[in-house]
Amino acid sequence: MQNTHIADISFSEALSKAFTTQAEAESFVTSAEQSSSDTAKLIIHQAARFVWLADRMDDIAKGRPSLQILFYIIAAETVSKLFFDYHGERESRAHVVKFFNEFCSDQHRARLAKAFKNKRAFMTTDEAVNFLYDVRCDVAHRGNYYQLLLPGMPASGPMGSLLNMVDDEIIEAYISSSEIRQIIIEGSVQASRLLIQKQ
Repeated sequence: MQNTHIADISFSEALSKAFTTQAEAESFVTSAEQSSSDTAKLIIHQAARFVWLADRMDDIAKGRPSLQILFYIIAAETVSKLFFDYHGERESRAHVVKFFNEFCSDQHRARLAKAFKNKRAFMTTDEAVNFLYDVRCDVAHRGNYYQLLLPGMPASGPMGSLLNMVDDEIIEAYISSSEIRQIIIEGSVQASRLLIQKQ
C-alpha cells in the first residue's frame, strides 16, 4: 500500500469498484468535479476520503472491522447530510438510514437483509442499517472496536459474530467488510449522480 497523504488521494481509485473500469471511474469523478453542483463534487471527495481511511485500518488494526465500519457509516452520514443540505448537528442515525434507503440499490438493500441474524431471524434491512450504526457508536463513544468478526477474517470461519452487550445475545454476521465497502461507494456515487442529473 502506498504511503499517500489523505490530501493527495486519487478519488477515482478510491471509488473505482463502483465502476466497470478505471476509465469510467475517472470520467465520473471528472464530471462530478466539473458539475455546477459543488455538492456532487464534495460528496465524491468526502466518500472517497472516508473509504480511503477505512481501507487503511488493516495496517493499524488488522482483524478489527468495527473501525472500518466506523468510517463507512461516517461516509454514509456525510453523503446523506450533504445531499439533503442538512446543517444541524443531530439526526445522524436518520441520515444514515436515508443513505441506505435513498441511494443504495434494491440489490444492496436485499443483501443487507441477509447480513445479520439474531437468535430469532435475519434482521430486516432497516434493522441491519441500525445495527451498523450501533457498531459505529460503540467504536466512537465507547472504544469498543474488538468484538465484531466478519466472514473471511482469521478465526471467524464462514460467518462472523458479535456479542451484543445489551442482552448478551450473539449476532451472526454473514456479510464481509468488502461488501459493506461496495455498498457505501456505490451509494455515494449514486447520490452524486442524482445531483449531477438535476442540473
